[in-house]
Amino acid sequence: MKKHFSEFGETPTVDNAERKFLKEDLIYLAGFVDGEGCMAVGIKRSKKKYISYQVRLTVTNTNKEVLIWCKNSFGGNVYKRKKQEFWYKEKYEWVVGGGQLDILLPQIIPFLRIKKEEAKLALEMRKTFPVSYGNLNNINKKRKFIFDSIRGLRDQKLRVTTERKALREEMKPQSELYGNIQRSAEMTDPLERG
Repeated sequence: MKKHFSEFGETPTVDNAERKFLKEDLIYLAGFVDGEGCMAVGIKRSKKKYISYQVRLTVTNTNKEVLIWCKNSFGGNVYKRKKQEFWYKEKYEWVVGGGQLDILLPQIIPFLRIKKEEAKLALEMRKTFPVSYGNLNNINKKRKFIFDSIRGLRDQKLRVTTERKALREEMKPQSELYGNIQRSAEMTDPLERG
């Protein structure tokens, strides 16, 4: 269960859709989101088989102060995460969703490198949320497509990471062999090599 920390300061009220953030802050945040963040897209199914989608930007870190800065600068909330193991450091999570995300994402996307496509898809998903227009079935089909696309991007990154790890393990014996050959060559007397 997440615990909300109200002592982290008041969440700025976002009453203006034209709110602009400092470029330096957006660049810093983009690097932080690329390294530690996630465009979280979730599905909830009710007992009546109603499907609802959620989109949030989350950043998890052990440094509480930087997440409080994110909250105070861009809105959202900071939560304390439950430790997975007793020896782990305390983790905190900054979460932004809803209208604040609609304001933040367009301004941060130009500075993102790793999570740019996920952020664009998350913004597209957010555009489908005013349900007062169109057919709900068509909207849910579009949401499902975007949801699957974000998952596909993550799976692709996971696959590349897994392939890199496998390649490293495959190359490890060769590099150890090379290291042994190089060390044995260095250990021989240079006069004997002549």
